[in-house]
Amino acid sequence: MKLQLLRYAVLTAVTGLTLGTASVAGASSATISNTGPDSWNKIECGNSSNLTIKNKTDLNVTNNNPQTATSGNTEVKDNTTGGSGMSGDASNNSNLNVNLSVNNQIPASSNDNSDNSANISDTGPDSNNQIKCDNQTNQNSNTKVSNNTNLNVTNNNSQTAKTGSAEVNHNTTGGNATSGAASNNSSVSTAVTTSGGGLGGGMGSGGGSGGGSASISNTGPNSKNIIESNNNAKTTVTNDTNLNVTNNNSQKATSGSAEVEGNTTGGNATSGDASNVSNVSVTANVSN
Repeated sequence: MKLQLLRYAVLTAVTGLTLGTASVAGASSATISNTGPDSWNKIECGNSSNLTIKNKTDLNVTNNNPQTATSGNTEVKDNTTGGSGMSGDASNNSNLNVNLSVNNQIPASSNDNSDNSANISDTGPDSNNQIKCDNQTNQNSNTKVSNNTNLNVTNNNSQTAKTGSAEVNHNTTGGNATSGAASNNSSVSTAVTTSGGGLGGGMGSGGGSGGGSASISNTGPNSKNIIESNNNAKTTVTNDTNLNVTNNNSQKATSGSAEVEGNTTGGNATSGDASNVSNVSVTANVSN
């Protein structure tokens, strides 16, 4: 009575352990042939590859931008002939550009256990012939991909612009009084892009665990022939993405007073303009 046991197993890790020239855990073959009567022939094939992908990204962008602009006061007074009084302009300008890109690529892989080949042939009578293939691939059969992305963009922009007063008073001949312009300008642009590479390589539509071939042929009378194949496929993808964009924009613009008073001959009084401008652009693209 002959006993032949042929057993092989391949473990492929993320670092790319290969068997021969192949980059897969499968693509293996085994053959038992030309055994005598009452022989016990068994082929066991087992492939195991493990892949765990965890992406955890925390991005926090905070911009605190307090701005204050104040121009001085101008006075023309107690003169026989007074000239013009003009206060300067007061302005604030704030520009914030945030561009965030998160790319959670799942590497394409060929960890496919579907190419196992086992063959038992030409055995004698009363032989016990068994082929057992168990393909447990954690990339193809039990895939777990976890992407956890937290993005927080906060912009606190407080702006105050105030021009000084312009006064022309107590003059025999008074000129003009003009206060300057007060302005605030705020521009915020936020672009957020998160993307995932999807399930590539052996995890695609054609990369299941159930391929390969097994055959038992030309066995003698009263032989016991068994082929067992176990293929399990389970894929779980979890994407947890939190996007928080907060813009707190407080603006205050006040132009100064313009006074022409107490003059024998008075000029013109002109108050400057007060303006606030705020531009906010937020673009968020999430592709898992």
